[in-house]
Amino acid sequence: MIPFLIIEKCASRILLVFVVIVCSLLQGCACPSGDDTCNYEPGTVALWSDNNEKLAVVVTDYGDSKSDKDNSRSIATIDLDGSNISHVKELDSEQSLGYYSALKNYMILSSYDISGLRIQQYQRLDLNNLNLETLVTNDDICIHRHLIPSLDGAILGIIEIAGQENGFYVNNDPDYSATRYHRYSDNADSNIGCNKLTMKVTLVDVDTNEAVTEFLDVAINLPYYVSMTNSMSAPLNMYWSNQGLIINTQSQNEIYSIFNSNGSTAIYDLPQNCYPLATSSSDVSQENIRAKAHIILDDGIYSQINKVELTDLSDKISGDYSWQDYVPTVGQEICVL
Repeated sequence: MIPFLIIEKCASRILLVFVVIVCSLLQGCACPSGDDTCNYEPGTVALWSDNNEKLAVVVTDYGDSKSDKDNSRSIATIDLDGSNISHVKELDSEQSLGYYSALKNYMILSSYDISGLRIQQYQRLDLNNLNLETLVTNDDICIHRHLIPSLDGAILGIIEIAGQENGFYVNNDPDYSATRYHRYSDNADSNIGCNKLTMKVTLVDVDTNEAVTEFLDVAINLPYYVSMTNSMSAPLNMYWSNQGLIINTQSQNEIYSIFNSNGSTAIYDLPQNCYPLATSSSDVSQENIRAKAHIILDDGIYSQINKVELTDLSDKISGDYSWQDYVPTVGQEICVL
């Protein structure tokens, strides 16, 4: 499960589009490093808002040269019919857009660490005043934190998986980098680097930033990664429902637990006949519709002639898509738990 998708947008000048078409026909265009000539795509997949009524996209302005050094990316919101485009914020190079709440009027921005195995930082962008607040960071030894907003955007689920340091594992590969990780398949006491993992789940009110409830020392048995410096990455399958936050706590037995805002917890039977969305803001709508936005941004100015292409993925088959374009919800029924 991928809770937050990096949304990218490719657009610019007619000349750039022409060059890309010619390159495609000749099957040649292999761009050297730092050259953005071949990066154009016809549209970008948009992020649906939590109420399924708005879209958010990250639009790239490729600048005045084919060098990627003058590229810039910015967030814009747009209606489903391509109207009412509105600039939100220019992004830093490491930032990506992960979540859009139209109900509570904020976005979640995230950035990956150098390993690419975990999000280094989650930030909340207040759309009322554009204030950017850091919510969660991952810079501690043997700790990996996740964040996922509830279906209505009113609660943030913050999950912290923490282990105890247990020496440092040794790798005989002299080229092995400190940013690479060793994978453990389970939470064995004998694991080197970080072991004896437990999980803490905190449900936080978005408006007050206060904890609604907290679950401590949750027993887990999950695969995880440890670097040579004991930086830890522990991927999670997690989903919000109207009842609470659902997390896969035992991977080998596929056991899911639900954590409710009233402080109770129980085993949860995850449906097998549908594709569950992790939360309500995703790259597909709650009806399995993918939105591809065609937007032009040139010299910081958005074109007012924009188009949104809506595709119902529920009646498609995987053979209709290349591996680059394939979406796991193709041909499946969507369920919001």
